[in-house]
Amino acid sequence: MAQVTLVSLYGEKKSALATLIAQCQELVTNAVGAAFTPYDIRQIHATITGLEALVGPPAYNANFARLPRT
Repeated sequence: MAQVTLVSLYGEKKSALATLIAQCQELVTNAVGAAFTPYDIRQIHATITGLEALVGPPAYNANFARLPRT
């Protein structure tokens, strides 16, 4: 069974995410000063892809394999 996780964020951001990004940019600016030039928040994006399939029952993947059994 193929397993894919894909998350992509580009363009306008919801207020809470835009605030988080701005706070992160401020932290980096405070840490490294002029060596950091922040992008406009609309330009910032993240794409996360996971292909963590393991041999096992359906819906079994590497992420679940790392979790403790309860």
